[in-house]
Amino acid sequence: MGDRKAGTKMRWLTSAVKTHNFAWPKKEQKISYGKHLFVINPETEKFGASISLECPPNTNYEQCLTITNRFLSVLSWIHRGGIEITFSVGSGGDTPTQVGKSQVSFVTNHISTDYLPETPNEKTRLAIALYREAQATEMIPFKFLGFFKILNIVHDKSEKQINWINNALSNIKDIKATKRLKELQKANEDIGKYLYASGRCAVAHAFSGMVVDPDLAEDMMRLHKDTPLIRSLVEYFIETELSLKSFETFRREHLYELDGFANLLDPVTVKRLKDALPVIQNLTGLFPKMTVTLRGHTFPEFSGLSIISIKQDASILCLALESEDKLCLLALQLDFKEWRLIFDSTQCIRISDDKTSIAPLKYAIAQARFIKNQLMNGQVEVYSYPQHILLGSSDPCIPTNIDVRQSINSLDKTIIAIDKEIAKRKLLPSEK
Repeated sequence: MGDRKAGTKMRWLTSAVKTHNFAWPKKEQKISYGKHLFVINPETEKFGASISLECPPNTNYEQCLTITNRFLSVLSWIHRGGIEITFSVGSGGDTPTQVGKSQVSFVTNHISTDYLPETPNEKTRLAIALYREAQATEMIPFKFLGFFKILNIVHDKSEKQINWINNALSNIKDIKATKRLKELQKANEDIGKYLYASGRCAVAHAFSGMVVDPDLAEDMMRLHKDTPLIRSLVEYFIETELSLKSFETFRREHLYELDGFANLLDPVTVKRLKDALPVIQNLTGLFPKMTVTLRGHTFPEFSGLSIISIKQDASILCLALESEDKLCLLALQLDFKEWRLIFDSTQCIRISDDKTSIAPLKYAIAQARFIKNQLMNGQVEVYSYPQHILLGSSDPCIPTNIDVRQSINSLDKTIIAIDKEIAKRKLLPSEK
């Protein structure tokens, strides 16, 4: 929201704007309204659309922002379009500053689909529909109201909503939410009543009582601080009242690490493993061939591996996997007590090298690539072969006590050295 320090001396307050069904001018335009001078700044290749206010003497950030909001509301009214301020910044020069175009965007190489819960009833479907709507809107008052009305799906009366909020406060974990909660508690607020009256009702009603004025910077900043709190409360509500597990809970339980493996075994065997009791039956025939890889990467060398032995160490099953040409062995550990998939690519890959053929060196390059990408927060995945059914996946690797950059540089050098050795071996009689 820019520089919010009261009393900051500014010559200009410039606010980046986003319009909805409102035509913003293509050239700079100066407008006097009341006692104030505004400069409309067009969008260019370098700068974003904005409006600058020449700040009156002895006014602070909040007062100037309110003046700007009031003016934009007039423009919105007469042109029947929407104008939204995304952020503001003060400056002290003779001419107003301009705002750069935002280069920030949320992108990813891969949308996680590890957890896609079913929504079996209408209330749950409605709740997350309203949640998506609230997350998508950029207008702070309606974002707050969008979250709050989710409570109304179960609790119809204001007293029930207030009581539920007060009883749920101890379960809030979000950093911004807990910070705001402590601030309100220091002010001796009844949190449930405060959020209901100064948030929900103040946004939804405009006749009497405490009303949120979208032009008042003070109101917007208060709701801006309150929104993480109501969002966290609603997330807890959806999980506990509507039984829709959150992604955080899904990750905390980490059932995805061994669920696929457990499905290959009978429940009695799984329980005995959890309790670190010996399993009598031969498990080797229960497991298919496997592919060991990293999310987002392919390693054909570690595909179609056969299990040659399974050993039990208390609650851990130790699987020895072998490549078809018998040149490569992988050691995979399934810890049923901790429900963890364990695979350390630096220690759990063994390659048989006769010092003359090329095939072992291809495994060595694959191992170096695997280690490198695992160090970069790689997630180990194990699939059945050839069905390609996911049996288990690990959390992203978080390297500790290691210089990751130096390690990666070293691995790159190792790969180059192996490539050179491959070139040498190609000249040997046995490889011609």
